[in-house]
This record gives sequence, structure tokens and C-alpha cells, in this order.
Amino acid sequence: MRKWIVLIAAALCLAGTASAQNTVSVATTPADSAAAAAPSRTPGGSPEDSKVLIGFGYQFNYFDVSGNKTTMNGVSGSVAYFLNDYFAIEGATSATFGNFSSITAEHLIFYGGGGRVQMRGHRTQPWAHALIGGGYTRFTQGVGPATFNGLAIMAGGGVDYKFSPHVAIRGQADYLGTRFSGVWQTTFSAGAGIVFDF
Repeated sequence: MRKWIVLIAAALCLAGTASAQNTVSVATTPADSAAAAAPSRTPGGSPEDSKVLIGFGYQFNYFDVSGNKTTMNGVSGSVAYFLNDYFAIEGATSATFGNFSSITAEHLIFYGGGGRVQMRGHRTQPWAHALIGGGYTRFTQGVGPATFNGLAIMAGGGVDYKFSPHVAIRGQADYLGTRFSGVWQTTFSAGAGIVFDF
């Protein structure tokens, strides 16, 4: 009887040792170590890219109203929500200000929404967007203000350069078309700013 107890105890010890060796070998294989160390991929395209981008910046417009051209300076902002690794819905707005003459100033506001395609998962991320919405302009003249509302479209693109996991700098260029009082106006704009990745 004592022999059987000793044999069973020895078998249990050997089984425990073999199990521990298997566990160690499985946990320390190169493939498993690499898989454990590899960060998980998020819907934004990389471990650092999330679903929401919020951008703020400076905008320069070259505005043409019936052959009367002026330059305008102002600010812009945008929010993009990514539905997958590369496509987002975007909302954007801008407000710029300029002077046609010493007595005539103009304000131009754009607001719209649409789609954005962006290459993500890299430090340098080119993108393109197309937005449709509204425009508002106000002329301050010697005889009094004149305001107009109308359709507006924006299309263009740019590049986001990530210098940290959640912050990037942005450069962009766009065509902005507005329709006030039945007439199309053409604006070419360029801008630069900062983008936060949430």
C-alpha cells in the first residue's frame, strides 16, 4: 500500500512539473511574445489614431465678387468623426474679414458638412474633403450694411503631420464657392492650424 502511495505522489509531481514547463514554453515563444507586445489596432487606423479629430487654425481667402477681388484673413474650425479607418463625416466653419476700399469692409462666413477621406496610421496623413452648406456675407458700406445668405460648397485637401500621439499640425488648401443673389462667387483659400486627436 505504501508503494502505491509513493508511486501516485511521484506521478503527480512529474505531471505538475511537465505542466509548468509547457506553460513557460508557450508563454515565451517568440511569436507569442511579439503578439503580446503588439498594440491593438483601433478603428482610427493605428494605436495612436482615434475616432475624433478637432482642428483650429488660421485661414486666408482670395475672394472674387463679380471681378472685384480682395484678400481676407480669419479663423477656421472643424470636427471629423471617423466611421472606419479612412472615412469620416466632417463639419467645418470659417470666418474671414477683408476690405474692398477704405469705406467698404466685408465679412464672409462659411458653415457646412460632408465627407473626408484620410490616410491614417502614419506620421504624415494626407486627406481630402468635400462639404456643402451655407455662406453669409456682410458688406459695411458708407450708406449702411448689406448682408446676404446663400449656398456654399467647399472642396480641397491638405496634410496633417503628427508630432505627438494626439496632436498634429495641419496645412490645407480649398476652393470655396458661394452663391449670393443668384450669382456665384469664387474663393480660393489656404490655411494652417493645429489638430487634436481624441
